[in-house]
Amino acid sequence: MRSQSTATGTRVIELRVRAADWLALQQHLFPGDGDEHGAALLCGSTTERGRLRLLVREVVLAVDGVDYVVGTRGYRLLTGEFVSRQLRRAKDAGLVYLAAHNHGGDRQVSFSGADLASHERGYPTLLAVNGAPVGGLVLARTALAGDIWLTDGTRHPVDRTVVVSDALLQLSDGQQRTFRDSRVVGERYSRQTLAFGEEGQARLGQLKVAVVGAGGVGMLVVQLLARLGVGEFVIVDPDHVSRSNLSRLPECRLHDATGRFGDGWFGRLAGRFGLNAPTPKVELARRIVRGANPTAVVTPVPGDIADDDIAKKLIGCDFVFLAADTMLARDVVNQIAYQYLIPTLQIGSKVVVDPKSGAVRDVFGVVRSLGTYPGCLRCNDLVNVTKLAEEAVATAEQRRNQRYVDDPDISAPSVITLNAMAVGWAVNDFMHYASGIGRPSTGFRVIRSKPVGTGQPQFIVQDPHIDADCHVCSTKPYSALAVGDGRELPTRTG
Repeated sequence: MRSQSTATGTRVIELRVRAADWLALQQHLFPGDGDEHGAALLCGSTTERGRLRLLVREVVLAVDGVDYVVGTRGYRLLTGEFVSRQLRRAKDAGLVYLAAHNHGGDRQVSFSGADLASHERGYPTLLAVNGAPVGGLVLARTALAGDIWLTDGTRHPVDRTVVVSDALLQLSDGQQRTFRDSRVVGERYSRQTLAFGEEGQARLGQLKVAVVGAGGVGMLVVQLLARLGVGEFVIVDPDHVSRSNLSRLPECRLHDATGRFGDGWFGRLAGRFGLNAPTPKVELARRIVRGANPTAVVTPVPGDIADDDIAKKLIGCDFVFLAADTMLARDVVNQIAYQYLIPTLQIGSKVVVDPKSGAVRDVFGVVRSLGTYPGCLRCNDLVNVTKLAEEAVATAEQRRNQRYVDDPDISAPSVITLNAMAVGWAVNDFMHYASGIGRPSTGFRVIRSKPVGTGQPQFIVQDPHIDADCHVCSTKPYSALAVGDGRELPTRTG
């Protein structure tokens, strides 16, 4: 089955599913009896540049002999009552309805003639009732094929299925041509391929990664990702380089802070005519990427992630690094991670100094995993609601201030080596995920270069608290989990 074109061009369809839902579906469809079983998937959705992402919010398992019975024209079928009930739930919640069943086999799968005939008989009616796309899925153990019916009257296959888990797992129907990106071929990455193979390197080249915040932490992330061979970047930051940044922004030059004519009298004069502006941080980031990998695609976004149009630049990404520490940035990216099922790492470093004596009390970095498992920043009281309210009505000057502490009038300590401590851990985590090696399942990691007490560990993994009623990451009907464009983001409205 070939994808049909629409007025906006051929669509690419991607299905994204959390590891727990994928495991439940696999165990139900393949219990070891060699028979066929069924289920329904209720999905959020989002469309960006012709790519439709279907985000599995809920897997409803059909009970054999009750919901999934012997068919009259095919081998088995979902009962009309089951379909009607799940379709009604999808319509009420603004979700996409997908029916799923399994065939035998492992690495390849396709619909039978009877399957496709049943779609043609039933899906036009389901489409009219739901008012949103509907479709069918058929699974083998390591393959998935789809027949998705869109509201514009076209039908499309599922091009890729992504299981959002500890290691990047991508599935197709097993019959499509394998895509190999020329950006990852060659001697440049030969030593890396010895570590995680050509396939792992190819995956890095095919990923679209966002870095939110191009300060001392975020710029190091950009530099490392570019050297690893990531193929596409979205880099968000509203600021320009300043003199205080020179010690902690890699590959930064003096003229990035002072402008091309410097900060003497001539530079100040040129600045009055807009001819001597310092370098935007996102442009410095682009220069770093291009220097390491000229074929990489870079989208610099000189704006604040707290603004809705900027935040939506992230929804088509495959991975996000949060390196901006305002409460609005935390809140927005935290929700994007779960609402759009995008694996995310929050990174930060901090030097705690006694305000009276000036003594260093603590030196640590944090790496927090979001988007793959419940236990988000909201669950763990890591979004200060008081500061969130203040930032939501902040002035333009405050919006541009990518600060490290809550008080905008205090310059927080920031040292490039301490930033690198946390960044190295986080990017290694991403590398293990993207290459398929696998990363730690979950947890908030704290890395200390100066333990707070004698005998205290330098590395701690904290199990995140899971709030069963969380409005972001829980499975409650009101949560934002996997609803895609069906929920507004908590961006600034003022």
